[in-house]
Amino acid sequence: MKKIFAILVVLFVFMTIVPKNVSASDLPPALPSSFWGVANRSYVGATVKAVCDKTIVTTKTFFAILNGKRVIAYSLDMNGEHKEGTPINFYVNGRLVGTSSYHSGTNSRFDLSAYFWFLNK
Repeated sequence: MKKIFAILVVLFVFMTIVPKNVSASDLPPALPSSFWGVANRSYVGATVKAVCDKTIVTTKTFFAILNGKRVIAYSLDMNGEHKEGTPINFYVNGRLVGTSSYHSGTNSRFDLSAYFWFLNK
């Protein structure tokens, strides 16, 4: 009986400690880099576009309440297929209004400023 128990323990330990062949499909997906914020001097329904490498994510602005004030806001998630620190360019209606960096698993406030849109014409 002790011999069978010892064999079962050894098999259990061997099966749990020895690494298996792990493929990329077995790993959990990378977490997105999420952004939200105020789109200053914009309007409801304006297009916000984030470009990281060749990935493009778009969303529309909407009304929100922030600190008791009505503001025009946006929210988007950049997928988790990028290297840490890769630049992300933000556009509102086709004009560059800000740049940030990709960091997996974050949810960052990033306000977009339209004060200098006239420089991007």
